[in-house]
Amino acid sequence: MLLFRSVTVKSRVTPGLKEELARDIQEEIRRLDLELRAIEEELARRRALGAKGEAVARLEKERADKASRRQSLIKNLEDIAGLEIGQEVVRGQVQGLVEVKPGDIWPEVLAAEIVIEDGVVLAVRDGRSFSVDLGRKMRPQGEPGAAQDPATQDAGGLEGNRGKEGG
Repeated sequence: MLLFRSVTVKSRVTPGLKEELARDIQEEIRRLDLELRAIEEELARRRALGAKGEAVARLEKERADKASRRQSLIKNLEDIAGLEIGQEVVRGQVQGLVEVKPGDIWPEVLAAEIVIEDGVVLAVRDGRSFSVDLGRKMRPQGEPGAAQDPATQDAGGLEGNRGKEGG
């Protein structure tokens, strides 16, 4: 029987990913700043006309909500700065099909994740099958996340990811 299951999508942190995430958040902060400015102007205009009541209260609540969202985004920027290169972070979920048959172990059927680095799938981790982490494009030795040269990599470097992070 085929079933849909959620597949966790993770990204391996790279300097490029950190820059992309920070840039996206900064853009959203700028958008919120414009919206906050517009709300402030509308509040000032309504107050100058002597407006009170529900319309002003609604604008004040909207301003407070957006200011809170802005503070949350600033905290996210700080969190991004603290990410370590090579660390895996959850980016979302997608749906995938899985074949289920009698005798399957249910938690293993549900366990699935895909790891991406710079837009390239590095690993597919499925609770029921052996999965090899392909590492990444060759980087200078000693650089965080550097993949070993396949010609010199021993069999121990090609271990599955079972038992790691829900895999």
